[in-house]
Order: sequence, then C-alpha cells, then structure tokens
Amino acid sequence: MTMQYSSIVCSFIRPFSPGYSGGEIRDYHIIQHLSSISSIKFISMTDSQPNGRQDDFASILDEYYEPAILRSHYPQFINRLSLRRSWFTRFFGLLRMFNVPVWGLKYHRDISLVSWQIDAYVLPILKFKLMRESPDFIFISPQLNPTLLRLDTTNLLQTRTILLTYDIEAVRLARIAEAETGLARVAKRIESHRAERFERENINRYDGFVVVSDLDKKSMVERYGLESERVLTVENSIDVNYFSYSPNIIDTDKPNIVFIGNLAYWPNHDAAIRLLRDIMPRIRYHFPGARAWIVGDRPKSELEAFAYFDLDIITGPVDDVRPYLQKASVVCVPLRAGSGTKYKILEALGVGRPLVCTTIAAEGLDLHAGTHFVLANSDDEIADACIQILKRPASFQEMVSEARTHVERFYSWESNLKKLDVWLSMIRERPKVRS
Repeated sequence: MTMQYSSIVCSFIRPFSPGYSGGEIRDYHIIQHLSSISSIKFISMTDSQPNGRQDDFASILDEYYEPAILRSHYPQFINRLSLRRSWFTRFFGLLRMFNVPVWGLKYHRDISLVSWQIDAYVLPILKFKLMRESPDFIFISPQLNPTLLRLDTTNLLQTRTILLTYDIEAVRLARIAEAETGLARVAKRIESHRAERFERENINRYDGFVVVSDLDKKSMVERYGLESERVLTVENSIDVNYFSYSPNIIDTDKPNIVFIGNLAYWPNHDAAIRLLRDIMPRIRYHFPGARAWIVGDRPKSELEAFAYFDLDIITGPVDDVRPYLQKASVVCVPLRAGSGTKYKILEALGVGRPLVCTTIAAEGLDLHAGTHFVLANSDDEIADACIQILKRPASFQEMVSEARTHVERFYSWESNLKKLDVWLSMIRERPKVRS
C-alpha cells in the first residue's frame, strides 16, 4: 500500500494495549491512526515492556529501535559517554527528588531524568536516519521529550516537526506546587519556572502541536505566542465499543467506591490518599460496609498506611480496568492537582457509572456538572455526593445515560483522530518554522 507520508516517531516508550498511563494510551491511538497515512520508523528511549499486553505495532512499524536492539545489533549508534552520569547530576537530582530547593539549574527535574537517555539511545540513530532520508514528519512525544531541543535542526529543510502533548508542563508543576506546603512548595515553584523556560525554548523548534483540549490550545497560544493554526486539538477519547455501557445494580450493604489512575503520578497518588484518609470515613458513617478500590500501576508504600483493613483494596497494575469500573457503585476522582484531560473520567462515563469529581478532574472536557457528573471539591462535598448517589441510585440514572450518549458523540477516538489528516496536510504546505 502506497503511503501519503513518511514519518519518524520518537517517544519515551513503545505503546502497548491496554496502556498503563494516559500518555501511552494517547500515543497508541495516534500512532495507530498515523499508520494509515504514513510509513513509520519508531525510536524508543526505553526498552519495551509488554507484560503480556497486546502488541499491535509489530506489523505497522517499518523500523523499530530501542536500547536493547541497539546494544544487540547497532552498538555504533549508542553514545556511551552519555551513560556516564556525573556525581553532580546525581547529587542534585537526589536533592530535587526530596523537594529541596536547588538554584542555578536550567530545566526542571523531569528533563534531567530523560536527557541522558535521549543523548545515548535516540539522537545517534535519529541523526543517522536524517542524514540518509528526508521524512515528511518527525513526531516527538510527549511534551517532556527534549529530543528536538538537543538536535541540530538546521538541516531539517523539508521535514516538519510535530510535538504530541498531553500536558502543559508549567501549568502542571505550578498546580502541584500549590498543593504542597512549606519547603516542598518553594521547591516546586522553582521547578515550575524551570518548566516554563524549557517549554519556551523547546516549542520554538516545532512546526505544529497536537494538544488534548481546546483549553490547552488556548493556554499554549496565549502563553507562548503560537499561531492558532499550528495547534490542533485531538481530544483524549475512548474506544466506545471497548468501554461499552453495562447496567449496574448497587449493593447498598457493600457499595464500591472506585478510583483508577497511574499512581506513580503524584496528583493521582495524592487523590488516592485523600479518598482513603479523608473521604471514605465520612462515607462509612452512613455505609459501614463501603469498600474503596484503588486501581493503578506503581502504588507507593505510603498508600498502604491509609488502607482500612479489607475494606480498602489497592490492586496494583491490572490488565483491564473494565471489571473494576463495572463493579463500581460510584467512581470518585478527588484530584487536587494536575492538568490535561483525564481518561478515567471518560472511561467511567463510557461504561455508565455515576461520577463524582473535582473541578480539576473535569477540566478541559466538554462535560456539564449536574447533567453528566456530580461536581464536588471539598472532602465533605465529595463524601456527601457519593452518599446521595448510594442512597438514591435510581435518581441518577438519567445523568448516567446522558453522559454515555455524550461520550459516544464527542469522545470517540475513531471520529476525533480524523481531523489529524487534513491538519497534517496543511502543516506540510506551510513554510517551516525557523528556530
């Protein structure tokens, strides 16, 4: 089959299905769609970790490179000097990990964690490919990826560069800072300023940007002075057939309050602790048998300390979140920080579960409180909303049905990814950005 374009995709990980994180899910669907119009060479910063999950990319990638493959077959494309991280880098990385304010560094900590791997495993093979070929596009994912910032782009005369984002770093870190206290807040505020510096310098090198919401698009255009046409919104979506509607009968003796998220991400970790420590005791005053389900990859040991005997279940990583959504009496998302849009919201509404969430959790989604979900922000408000749903589940069925219909109409990957085709054609015809 003749492809319209040729592309190179550089990302932190090779996506598998089902994805363990929002970024992995998003990359999976974008790349799968891209394969229908473009040949793809994929360069991963890390080794693939399928863990028994489905690999749909084996048949659609023209070429694939990761550290293990480079070590085995192409050792000449490894920059071994970059693997020797200095004591300076390790020391200051440790201080920042423990939220100690550190001055004099250029970019935020997340960039230092990945830059050496980019230099060692991505840039050498990418430079080689660019010398031999002139692809139509280079796609870089996610917004934390410094590949283009560390690449001499003066020779990319015909190749258009696209950044695939799912967050705005400066916004994300500023919100995390506001959720902290004391010295940790000071450290995070410094990091948020570094994140904005990184974004300003990084963004100047791209011809186009794919963002998760119109809210993120507006923020990027205003904050960084981008032309609106260069920024495309492809909403985070779901496979509406995979997350199919299923009716649920609530067991009022043992109702299930469910929270789903990647627990290595601090805002999700914080929300899970909040649910167990501050919200569930209020719910159990009315429903003593209420169980909390914390479902997600890489839970920290700190979370276990807040679990109440066998009523609070922390699952760790799961192959399929649908069984946990299907058993949910209420899906509760008490986020206090974070940015971007949340798959956990769409997935809950897709399977037809009553949803209680905060303003930040629903941010960026075209959803309406009272019509599609129950909005609550304080601990008392969240607990009371869950209690009302458990007491009168039938009265919330119209809301559940309306939300499912809305998700089918506006948040389907199949329909939302179609806009990528026309936009890429437009970016291809526009003059290149000169950084």
